[in-house]
Amino acid sequence: MSIDANASTPASPARRLSQYSYPHRWGALLTVLAYIGAAATEPMIPKLIGYAFGEGFTKSAFPLWMVPVVLISLYLCRGLFDFAGQYLFNWTLTRSVLDFRTALVEALLKLDAQVYPACSRAPPSPRSSTTRSRSFKSPVTSAWRCCGTASRSASSTKRSSPHCL
Repeated sequence: MSIDANASTPASPARRLSQYSYPHRWGALLTVLAYIGAAATEPMIPKLIGYAFGEGFTKSAFPLWMVPVVLISLYLCRGLFDFAGQYLFNWTLTRSVLDFRTALVEALLKLDAQVYPACSRAPPSPRSSTTRSRSFKSPVTSAWRCCGTASRSASSTKRSSPHCL
């Protein structure tokens, strides 16, 4: 009789969250490449300035007008790499969070309808009773409150309610 280790062991949080970032792996890879390109320009600036001041004033050196052109183009490349890195990082992060939120809402919409009335039986908070007698309670908030209290009150590490996320 063989025991399947994967069946009883839950997936790690990193593995579970990676399913939302994996579709955007090219954005993450391009982000890293853009930041590597920006980092590659860093040592070039002092080397170019040292070369311009050290050997730039001899007769057989390069034309003097080339120094500002090369420095400006180097700073321009560095700025473009930095911008691309920031843009791609934000693009990847935004898409991953959107996928995660979409999966969360889909999971909440698939919940059994019996979860919501059971969750709304929680005692009212003192703040809500003094400000308003009737307030709108979002089903999402109620479901999370119910699942949170159910999992906190459970004696085992597994969730006590099958409807919790």
